[in-house]
Amino acid sequence: NVSAGSLPTNLSLSPSGTISGTPTNTGTANFTVRATDALSQSDTQPLSITISSATAPLTITTDSINSCRVNRNCNRTLTASGGATPYTWSLNPGSEALPAGLTLSTAGEISGRPTTIGSKSPTFRVQDSAGRSATKQLTVRITS
Repeated sequence: NVSAGSLPTNLSLSPSGTISGTPTNTGTANFTVRATDALSQSDTQPLSITISSATAPLTITTDSINSCRVNRNCNRTLTASGGATPYTWSLNPGSEALPAGLTLSTAGEISGRPTTIGSKSPTFRVQDSAGRSATKQLTVRITS
């Protein structure tokens, strides 16, 4: 049983020593458990449990990139959600390159002055601070 302190809300300790349930709040709970055997001998042990929030999956949320015009300044921003910020952006290894004259910053900014009319479909990669990553292929169009 819990002899001092308390378990996080919605968690319980079974007579066999199993903590179970679905916690509803984040944070750390400090408590002491007491185990008693069939001869009524007991011992206590201080414990703590930390509940952290579930992290949503990392996803690239940019659905399309507006066209840029040849020989004109172009600035577009890629977006993502979930995971753990900050994010780091790159082109996925082996991906098609951006159109000539454009670059991708690690902050997800596509910028530059495209030099050729046409389309390219690189695969963008975002990585979060926990090392998780997501990829998405998007078309970058350069018009006159």
